[in-house]
This record gives sequence, structure tokens and C-alpha cells, in this order.
Amino acid sequence: MGGYGSGRYGWKLKVEETKRIDVRYLHKRGILQPGTLSTLSWIVGNESAGSIQIHASDDEIILSYSKSIDGDWIPVKKTIQLDRTHCNYGGHRTWFFCPHCHKRVAVLCSVRGVFRCRICLRLPYSSQGEGRHDRMLRQARKRRDKLNASHDLFEPVWRKPKGMHWKTFDRLRGEADWCTDRALMITAQKFGIVC
Repeated sequence: MGGYGSGRYGWKLKVEETKRIDVRYLHKRGILQPGTLSTLSWIVGNESAGSIQIHASDDEIILSYSKSIDGDWIPVKKTIQLDRTHCNYGGHRTWFFCPHCHKRVAVLCSVRGVFRCRICLRLPYSSQGEGRHDRMLRQARKRRDKLNASHDLFEPVWRKPKGMHWKTFDRLRGEADWCTDRALMITAQKFGIVC
């Protein structure tokens, strides 16, 4: 029974670990303009993790890439349909149609050379597997990032980033401290220390 990724603590692939194509990124870079031919590359560390060629037309993009099957590299051409919805204050928003379920999505993930939405691929986000302790630590670091502070949770936040209102600075610092305190309390409870 079971198999890859089965069970509560299985090593299931997460969305963040896949090669992704985000329609918002492509739109921002002008890659979705009809007639545009671009190359999108993924880099892990300092090494290239793959690339894909994207040819855009009015209502679709054509992905050209190679995928490995039993050690042989096979060229693949895949057409992804686009949809555009009108925004309330003018303009439009572009979406991908998932090639499998045909739902409108902003991100397509690649697993074994097949691009689909995360729901079709049954991919969870990393945060969905976090415990309370890890969630509190991540939230504390997220707020400290907004404050341009160190990820060392025991280092106090003294300096307000330039241009930030004092009210916002105090709120973010308070939230970071609260999350850090919660993480420490969870750790203390785990080891039977009474706070």
C-alpha cells in the first residue's frame, strides 16, 4: 500500500520544490505579449535547474522543453490556453487554464515534465505541514523581515526602517515579539517547563 508521499509524515513534494510558471511574473516581464519568444530558467543555488522556451500568441502560450524518460531527453511542445478577466478599474488580468482540469489558475507546477495546477498534482504548500511552533517562528521572521531586522529572534529590534510610520513599526515589532514568545512557550511546554 502507500507509496511515494503517502502517510502523515511522508516526503511528499511541496509546491515550493517544483518548477513553476507564474502568469503574473510573465505578464510583468512582458513575456505574454503576442509574438514574444522568451526563455525562462530555473536556478537552484548557483546551478541551472532547467529552462523552458515560451512563445506567446493572443490566447495561448506554447511551452517548448525537454523531459527525461528513462534517461533519454524527449522534446515536448505543450500549449497552455490563456484567459483574461476584466478588472473593476480598467485593464485585465491574465490567467492560465490548467491543461488537466481546465480551471483558471495563476501558477502551473511541473512534476516529471508535466505542467498542471497544484490541485491536480495534489501538491501541498510547505506551510500546510508546519506545527504550531514552526508556524510561530515563521510568522516572527516574516515580521522581522518587514522591519529589516535579523532572523535571530533573541536580538531586539531597535531601528525603524526609513519611511515606515512609528505606529506600523510598533505594531510589527509587537507582533514579532508575540510570535517569538508563543514559540518559546510551546517549546517550554514540550519539555515540561512551567512558564
